[in-house]
Amino acid sequence: MTENEPDMTCVPYAKRRRYYALTAVFLVVLGWVILYLWAVSPFLALIVIGFYLATNYFQAYCCYYQRCPYVGAFCPAISGIYLGNILASHLRKKNAEVSEKKFKLHKNLGVFSWFATVLFPLYWIYQFSLEFALLYFIFQLGHYVIFGLSVCPSCAIRDICPGGSLQRSVSNR
Repeated sequence: MTENEPDMTCVPYAKRRRYYALTAVFLVVLGWVILYLWAVSPFLALIVIGFYLATNYFQAYCCYYQRCPYVGAFCPAISGIYLGNILASHLRKKNAEVSEKKFKLHKNLGVFSWFATVLFPLYWIYQFSLEFALLYFIFQLGHYVIFGLSVCPSCAIRDICPGGSLQRSVSNR
């Protein structure tokens, strides 16, 4: 495997059950948060949904640009960003333009919208209960640590995706 190339020994992805378990819990919590925000204000819930969809949109170009071997098949994307995989397969079919500048923009906007999806609801959860806000924050932190330590190391693009890079830098410390 050369630098910036997927590790094809990880295709197909072997730890699907672990991925599904972690992702299901994340999506259930996200669903509860969206329902709670909807009760507070439908506009707040739509903002979180918008951030989540934006994350998927921006991730799609990153998957396509990085020549991710999971495009169009099972994809171990963090936080259930599975729609990005589907959108990336459409980019591949259209043979879309590949640009490093566009990749960096999409990567940065994707990371921003991913953090916004997770952190935006925190204030309103805190308004409901400090304990729930702390529990939500600890859950999110724990989810990403467990995901990074158990799913990312077995992913084909762990050396080139932002999440894999973060996992590697934390693990090397």
